[in-house]
Amino acid sequence: MLSYKCDDFFSLEAEKAGDRVEERRHFLVPKHTIVPKEKEEEILKKLHATKDMLPIILRSDPAIKKLKAKPGDIIEIERVSPTAGKSLYYRVVR
Repeated sequence: MLSYKCDDFFSLEAEKAGDRVEERRHFLVPKHTIVPKEKEEEILKKLHATKDMLPIILRSDPAIKKLKAKPGDIIEIERVSPTAGKSLYYRVVR
């Protein structure tokens, strides 16, 4: 296993088993979670939207691969900012 480190901000581990590269949790990558099916309607109602109206996130996105989300799942992305505080964003997996 090869390990590259650049300062303390980013580290990347690469395995020689094919082209598989795994990133460790980076402090700039926001938290991604799959919204439970029970909460989907509540969130869509709050946003006055349908699943088709939500922005998309691709199945090939590294964060989505790690979650093992399926097409049609709604993903909640929690971003933290020193000025805005915590903000929630929603995407649908395609």
